[in-house]
Amino acid sequence: MIKLKLSRSENSSTFIGDKLKVIANYIFEEDTPILWSGITLLTNPPCAKELQILKEEIFSKGFFEAGEYIREKELLINSNVVPSIKNRNINYFINLSLTHPHPADSRNDLVINKIQALEIKQKPIISTKLPNPISFSLSGLNVLLTKDVFKPGETIKISFSSEVLKQLEIRLLQNANLVCFCNAYGKDCHLVE
Repeated sequence: MIKLKLSRSENSSTFIGDKLKVIANYIFEEDTPILWSGITLLTNPPCAKELQILKEEIFSKGFFEAGEYIREKELLINSNVVPSIKNRNINYFINLSLTHPHPADSRNDLVINKIQALEIKQKPIISTKLPNPISFSLSGLNVLLTKDVFKPGETIKISFSSEVLKQLEIRLLQNANLVCFCNAYGKDCHLVE
């Protein structure tokens, strides 16, 4: 019999760009052959197909004597990983898996998984953005903004001039509020606002 335990030295969250320390604990009650064991960081995006973010091998093919094996791994959360967003169903999971031969059927290997949820947060932005004026002209419409960085709740003053238009409607986006729908078997993404 094989028992797997997965633990982390930190709490249930980490930051983008940081290393996450993961402790894998294997308990083999008898001598056991294994084919592969490792840790993967997974997400289930709106595509509904499981997406592997990173993978770290712990054991490759071998024969293990009965006993307890403890291994520590540090997983680097790359800076291009999107932070966890519960409203958008962007969630992450750490999966400790072990594959070993099936005792009766050599064509089907047995896979044991131990899964834990992980929240990935964005680091607070320390640098302050300096405001820059914006001015553009489009088909006789001249628009001037005194700055391009605004605080939440701040009034935005826009100066415009046009010989044809008397009223102008402008929609502003906070960051980019976009939803991406992916084809489960391809790399095509359709952008929806």
